[in-house]
Amino acid sequence: MKTLLLCLLFAAAPNEPGVLVTLKGSLSSDGKPVTAARFYLAPQESHTAIELDKAGRFEVKALASREYTVNIDAEGYAPIRRTVELDEKGVGDLGAVKLDSLKRARASVVVAPRGALSGAKVQRIELRHGACANVRAQDDSGCLLAFCVNQEGPTLQIARYSGVQLRPLGKVSIADAVAQLPKGTFVTGDEQTISLEEGAAFSAEPGDPYCGAVLRVDAVK
Repeated sequence: MKTLLLCLLFAAAPNEPGVLVTLKGSLSSDGKPVTAARFYLAPQESHTAIELDKAGRFEVKALASREYTVNIDAEGYAPIRRTVELDEKGVGDLGAVKLDSLKRARASVVVAPRGALSGAKVQRIELRHGACANVRAQDDSGCLLAFCVNQEGPTLQIARYSGVQLRPLGKVSIADAVAQLPKGTFVTGDEQTISLEEGAAFSAEPGDPYCGAVLRVDAVK
């Protein structure tokens, strides 16, 4: 897996309101410079396209603050967030930070009225960071499975929304997952996330007590 190494330093300027500090560092991957990325700094609450030189070095000006939240986005890598405090000299050091390559997952899904899941057509979908999947039943029932996906570090996750709830069924085939669907109302928290692991299957309630779904992760790369 490719990793992005980031060394970011806060330097030059005391921690006083209205005073500018300099955020600087370098981006590289497997020993080679990375020359395109985006930078988000709070409490400034603004996005800035980082200008990097051929060696991957960058320098950004920011108003002095005791604590910063730093986000770095580089194409092909999962975004990363760090909080750092400045010392009495106005210097903060994030050190070496590793970013993980973005992953994609292939999954098999069946969506149908709950009593008809065993005979529903299996649909193949791809899941990736920052994208949402909307899978509609292949009949006239109107059943729909809807969820969004994100990645934190090396882990690709389903971030549920619109009332979609998932229950882990273990690492089983899609046929076995359908066969062992729990009866009754699924009970899970809407704010939780589900990690996508190869072979794992989940039952889903798309927000309609008439509908049901099963999702199985076939591969994560």
